[in-house]
Amino acid sequence: MRELPALPSGRRQFGPDINIMSFNYSLGYAGHPATVHNLRPGPVDDLTVNVYDRMDGHGLDVVLDGNAELYGSTELSAHVADLVSLLSSVAGLLKADSITS
Repeated sequence: MRELPALPSGRRQFGPDINIMSFNYSLGYAGHPATVHNLRPGPVDDLTVNVYDRMDGHGLDVVLDGNAELYGSTELSAHVADLVSLLSSVAGLLKADSITS
């Protein structure tokens, strides 16, 4: 096994990523219904888009997380606006009136 060379200063191994989590969240224990809550996925190296589909007929939850050391609130707000614009432009995928910033 050999070690990979180090990245140049300031470079990260990975850039933005997308995580799609489409699961059947209807759980029960011993006949009692359970409620599922999403926890934070952990530290973010750059930008992460998490897409949650609970398969409950209420659509998708899309969450954008950014590394605070790389992005200020103004930049993150611009990324959210761009993401909303992109999702709104995809015909038939999402209803534009169900997307909020």
